[in-house]
Amino acid sequence: MQEKEGGLKLSVLNKVIAVGATVLALLLLINMLLMQNRYRDLTATTENYIRAQQLTSDLQAASDYLTARVRVFVMNGDVQSAEDFCREVEETRRRDNAVAGIREITEDSQAYTHLNEALRLSNKLAQIEVHAMRLAAQAYGMDLSQLPEMVQKEELLPEEVPLADEEQLATAQRLVFDDTYLTYKQQITDNVSQATQRLVDGTRERQSDSSRRLQALIRMQGFLIAVTFLAAVAVVLANNRLVIRPLMESVDHVRRGEPIPQRGAYEMRFVASNYNEVFDQSEKRQEQLAYEASHDALTGLYNRGAYEKFLAEHRMRREALLIVDVDRFKGVNDTYGHEVGDRILQRVARTLEASFRSEDKVCRIGGDEFVVLMTHAGPELTDLILRKTEQMTEQLSRPEDGLPAVTLSIGCAFGGGDVTGDQLYRNADSALYAVKESGRSGCEFYGEGTGEAAGADKADRGPAAEQGNAEAGEGE
Repeated sequence: MQEKEGGLKLSVLNKVIAVGATVLALLLLINMLLMQNRYRDLTATTENYIRAQQLTSDLQAASDYLTARVRVFVMNGDVQSAEDFCREVEETRRRDNAVAGIREITEDSQAYTHLNEALRLSNKLAQIEVHAMRLAAQAYGMDLSQLPEMVQKEELLPEEVPLADEEQLATAQRLVFDDTYLTYKQQITDNVSQATQRLVDGTRERQSDSSRRLQALIRMQGFLIAVTFLAAVAVVLANNRLVIRPLMESVDHVRRGEPIPQRGAYEMRFVASNYNEVFDQSEKRQEQLAYEASHDALTGLYNRGAYEKFLAEHRMRREALLIVDVDRFKGVNDTYGHEVGDRILQRVARTLEASFRSEDKVCRIGGDEFVVLMTHAGPELTDLILRKTEQMTEQLSRPEDGLPAVTLSIGCAFGGGDVTGDQLYRNADSALYAVKESGRSGCEFYGEGTGEAAGADKADRGPAAEQGNAEAGEGE
């Protein structure tokens, strides 16, 4: 409002306020109802997605369950496994129910198509599995009357009948383990994954649309509240309280490098809100930059810069320094590629972090070179360190994630006296050199006492590492 010469009449102001308050109240009520409707839409979308995700998971789980049951049967003739298999196919019917459920709750035809294709492939695979069970039952000389009717009705191929029992069993086992079988399994998984992705994308799109509309309504609600507030305050407070005082306070907060309090008129609140958003983003960016400056991007461990800072901050009187190398890492990179090499480094990093205390500093200072700076650690912890290194080597030599097995060479040195950080590193490096000279895969300590104990374990680790490599090479 603009003041006229002589001042603004209170009667005019009161009438304007009364009309404005009525309009604002109606708008707030309408906006609140719209927000409720939009919130219900958003909730329904989320619930449908959760249900759809469960259904796709049920189909995959049912397919995997059938695979597990048929493989148990063909390997050892377990009748219960055959019964479980047929019960899943004929009674539980999780796969069929999943496809039917998806068709009911989603409008995404592509998601339904992918899931229906997965069901088709799973049914085709089930035919192979039933045939494999029938062939295995023949090989085991089982009484067919003990088996489910589905298996009893399956007929052997003419060329399978004259085969010896061992050949029939081998054929049955090959049916559920060969490349054709695995290809079907992969196609089922791919179709389930594509259906899931379609559901995720569709849900994200619907949620995003509902969220945008809900946010627009929320902004409108906030705007209407702010307008109502400003209209009420305008009657009571002068311009100084609405604009000048909040402005002066904002200047003070900006000078002190603090967020601006959201006070005063709507425009001041808007400026404060945007300033605070930029202020928060700036602080988060500074924190992110500080983190990136001190952490390794690949593994998330402290980097060389942070390691050098730690050395400068510690007096090296009650510290232990471990230098850790991944044995023959270049060969792993050359054989499996750098992507696998990076995953191995990440696995080593996780293993190191899990093996030491929270106050110990685990750093990556080179390609496959790590260091661990243990605080409040003296020679009395030698046995503990040895046990930790043995446990780490055992874990890395028996991978469960399909990665190649690796071993570690570790050199350790303890601080004390006038030993500097650089000297401590050289001492640990000398111990590491001794490990590599004696065949790698072990832990040595600089100085007297425990090098022999660490070296003795290396012979025991060889078979474990070889077994880990063998296991890492196996797959479904």
